[in-house]
Amino acid sequence: MVPALAAKGFHVYVPDLLGYGRSPRPDVSYSIAMQETAVVQFMQAVHLTRADVGGWSMGGWVSMKLALDHPELVDRLVIYDSAGIYFPATFGAELFVPTDAAGVWRLMTILSPHPRELPPFVTRAVLRKFEQNGWVISRSMVAMTSGRDLLDFRLYSIQQPTLIVWGAQDELIPLSAGKKIHELIPRSVLNVVEGCGHLAPLECSQPVVEGTVNFLRAEPPMQGGEKTFPTPH
Repeated sequence: MVPALAAKGFHVYVPDLLGYGRSPRPDVSYSIAMQETAVVQFMQAVHLTRADVGGWSMGGWVSMKLALDHPELVDRLVIYDSAGIYFPATFGAELFVPTDAAGVWRLMTILSPHPRELPPFVTRAVLRKFEQNGWVISRSMVAMTSGRDLLDFRLYSIQQPTLIVWGAQDELIPLSAGKKIHELIPRSVLNVVEGCGHLAPLECSQPVVEGTVNFLRAEPPMQGGEKTFPTPH
């Protein structure tokens, strides 16, 4: 989505969360609260006093918490297939740190309704990466499942115009969670993309980008309502 948003004229900042991407991996908790602090400090470091803020999955959780704790930093909020409220999970934490090819395939089938088979050398590279960095993911999962940072009873306080985007076939975080977030955030719009799962921003980037740009540019800001986008071809 980043090149598409930049091509539309947006200045896009994309910091790696602590422990992920190319960021350092210190011996810390990797809680949502810690990641939120890292984002606040990033904004301060680049002198970004206010911005539209968006996040996918765990990043959506961080973004919602940021909007609640530091509303002065957030103009409009966009979340994609986001964690952050309680829902009955159909998987354990081990899903996110596979140790063999079968585990990688299981993760892919939950992330996407149209998983692509990986060549063996790619699977081996993925497993090496998990072996090196899996402890960060495991620690994040412990922090997230502790319930300390869940936002179920706080979301009604989000006052920013909010866009919620969800893949209709998301098996990791079900659409019912997206609908619940939509109910809880007063000024929210829900866009449901058919034929897509948890990776909707990647696999269905055209309708997701379109909906995002329309939301960010709308004057007055959009609020209320639910839209369904057909399966992209």
